[in-house]
Amino acid sequence: MKAKLNNLGFNLGQLILSRRLKKTGRDRRVINLDEAESIVIIYDVVNEKRFAEVRTLQQQLNTNKRKVMVIGYIDSKTIPNYCVEANAGYFFNRRSVNWFGLPKADYLNQFVMKSFDILVDLTTEGHFITKYLTGLSISKFKSGKYSEAKKLYLDLMIECDPDASFADFIRQTLHYLKIIKSK
Repeated sequence: MKAKLNNLGFNLGQLILSRRLKKTGRDRRVINLDEAESIVIIYDVVNEKRFAEVRTLQQQLNTNKRKVMVIGYIDSKTIPNYCVEANAGYFFNRRSVNWFGLPKADYLNQFVMKSFDILVDLTTEGHFITKYLTGLSISKFKSGKYSEAKKLYLDLMIECDPDASFADFIRQTLHYLKIIKSK
């Protein structure tokens, strides 16, 4: 019975997302990494190693000219201490999501309405909430890992070898964001 209710909630969430995607207006533009002044990275915090890799990426990309925001999803009811202690971004978990899989927290709804030059989707786990936030974000240029489902909202999709490490995926993403020509 609980599985049927969860599926119903998920399906209603998908319906809401598809309707909102059609209404989302954003200033779509191709922006090179070197020309970007604001970047947001969204990812799944699956372990402390991944957290450290994204924190290193954030520090590498952050400059006087460019600000980098990180938002991480933890598929748990608690947020690990290493995320809280590091003060290295915004983190949310299952408690920040309602029964439909939509954000309950105000800061997540505000995130969707904030325009960044580039949104980098480093998610690998396929959680609905990260798809929702990435899809509805009004960021100008969105990149992420290739997926049929993400064709609706990503501007640049990067196909990786299934055996590639997360660090390889980051390197490949940075490579393409650097060589792409701004319009």
